[in-house]
Amino acid sequence: MTWLLLIFLGSVRSQFAPPIDPVIETTTVSTGVTTQTTITTSDSTTIPTSPPTDSLPTTTVVTTVVTTAALSETTENPTTYSSSISPTSTTPKPSRCEPKCTFQVAYIESANLKKFPKSCTTVCADPLSIQHDTDLTEKQLTNALKNMKHLIGSLLVTRTKFSSGKFLANLESVDCDNIGQFKWSLNENLTEVGLTNLKSVACQVEITSNPKLAKLNLPNMMPTPSQTAEHPRTSVEINSNSAELCITEQEISNFLSNENNDIGTMPQFYCSAVNSNGTIKSCAFENSTLATLDTGCVKLKGNVLISEKDEEHTYKLESVKDILGSLTIDGTNLTDIDFLDSLENVVALKENQSAILIQYNPNLSNVTFPNLKRAIAKSDQVIIFQNNSQELLMDPSVCWNIRNVLNTSNAWIPTIDGQDCEQIEKDAIVRDNLECSKNDFTTFLLFSSFLFLII
Repeated sequence: MTWLLLIFLGSVRSQFAPPIDPVIETTTVSTGVTTQTTITTSDSTTIPTSPPTDSLPTTTVVTTVVTTAALSETTENPTTYSSSISPTSTTPKPSRCEPKCTFQVAYIESANLKKFPKSCTTVCADPLSIQHDTDLTEKQLTNALKNMKHLIGSLLVTRTKFSSGKFLANLESVDCDNIGQFKWSLNENLTEVGLTNLKSVACQVEITSNPKLAKLNLPNMMPTPSQTAEHPRTSVEINSNSAELCITEQEISNFLSNENNDIGTMPQFYCSAVNSNGTIKSCAFENSTLATLDTGCVKLKGNVLISEKDEEHTYKLESVKDILGSLTIDGTNLTDIDFLDSLENVVALKENQSAILIQYNPNLSNVTFPNLKRAIAKSDQVIIFQNNSQELLMDPSVCWNIRNVLNTSNAWIPTIDGQDCEQIEKDAIVRDNLECSKNDFTTFLLFSSFLFLII
């Protein structure tokens, strides 16, 4: 009977051992005008993918890539991570300005003011720089720039004496191919930027270190990444200005409107007035509760708190897309948060405040944010789950789904009971291996008992 036991143990081991995928080695030989590719499998079989051709006596480059071939079309792995690299165009772009509409000087001043193309509505200048050496009055600048509606190139306004940017009042767009700057910095008298007609900016936006800046007054400015630029993303950074600087609901909504725009540091306050454009319903949550909140709100301004007494009113959040403040769910009996399925953006401006905090909900086992695009906070802990159902910690897909829907590489988004997604997944693998070992041992004991009985 010993041989029966050995056969059984061998079958058990082969049943639980992971399959070994064949290794494929792909070799590509380039000879200047021809390319030959061969595939070598783990059993030393060589498969040419193209007929050999005579190569020219030129430099040869050999590239070898080792991959693992899949044994089937599907894999029992609920979470898939992938990355793609898009080729960048190397074709030079034609000039978008006539020579007469191009301004090529280090900065604008009285000595070169005559060279500025005053009659052009589209001007190419990289950069158009207005700085401390610009010896022009606001009236002179306004007169020179009044016809310019579209600027192709960076706009730099630094170390000036002006209180606003109204000398650029007619400017409608700035296109820096996403890599140049729309920069307002170190202007000691600047109280507002004040470009009310500016709509599109394909630049890295930086508004910093303006000590008297109390408002942006950029109601229509939308960071709009150029679709033809090699660099695909833009960004907005607003910091180190007056402590009284606030940002309006419309301005932050414009910044959030494009998924290819990265939001950096923002002012610490939202301006008090709630904006409503007649088509999107905005509601103030400050000094309010879910019980008194209107239905149909799309934007909420204020820190949203959901406690046990608010559970019957959570349906009022089903239409909410933007929370201009933080979201906290604390001490409820909720089992899921599907009333937040429409949520797209949460932007918390206060220092050390998480964007989303979900804690002390013992029955909460189903957590998804299917449409969440951004969670922004001035804190290392942007999204926190703690002391909820243990099921959230046992299932790695809960954590990964939230990180993936946000398309972020930040390892601390989210954390569940202080652990990141990588640690939660490692712990799950350890548990699965222990469970498999336990099952194998149980099977061995049962079969041994069976053999003992028949012997």
